[in-house]
Amino acid sequence: GADLKAIVNDVYLRCKDKVTTDDIEKSYERVARNDYRSDDCDSLATEYQIAVHEAGHALMCLKYKDDYSFYRACLTKDGGYVEKYDVDDSIQNYRKRIEDIAICVGGYIAEKIVFKQVDVGSYTDLEKAFESCERLVIHSSITNPLMFLPHYTDNKNYLASEERRTTNEKSIRSFFNKFYKDTYKYLKKNKKQLIKFADSLFDKKKISYKELSTIF
Repeated sequence: GADLKAIVNDVYLRCKDKVTTDDIEKSYERVARNDYRSDDCDSLATEYQIAVHEAGHALMCLKYKDDYSFYRACLTKDGGYVEKYDVDDSIQNYRKRIEDIAICVGGYIAEKIVFKQVDVGSYTDLEKAFESCERLVIHSSITNPLMFLPHYTDNKNYLASEERRTTNEKSIRSFFNKFYKDTYKYLKKNKKQLIKFADSLFDKKKISYKELSTIF
């Protein structure tokens, strides 16, 4: 069941195509004690997973090139990151905020597509994206005029009734699920490009906008 899947994923992450019986036994022991990081092989596996994560952010950024300009993706000793810039930072509209949410969940979804599991750190992106959806739904002057009242805070649904809170929560989840599904569909369709970008980033440790033509 779930344990077998975790063992297979751990073997793949640590050792790729060079797998021995000892590797499988080690993965079994690691899953049994819930330990996913210990030696050099683990570090390489973790670094590749980070490369996939950053590739997810990068591909979504490239998808919305009319609004966001991809600058570079980097792997560091502490993790990785993608730098992007607004094509026109004087414009901050609804469309760009939605695209930013999709870019944000791109890393998490990329890991799900390639590895069927995610690193614990990826949940930070998921939380950030969910909070952005929450702000769009609740803190909008259209859906929640209370934001203009004195002493209004970011405390969820301040002065709202139980019924209103329930409605808002459903709207937020529906809003979030739409972006999640759309982003998943796009990255799944472009899985080959996702892996090519991740492989290149893993090898070079840094990819700038000037190198994109050599990857795709």
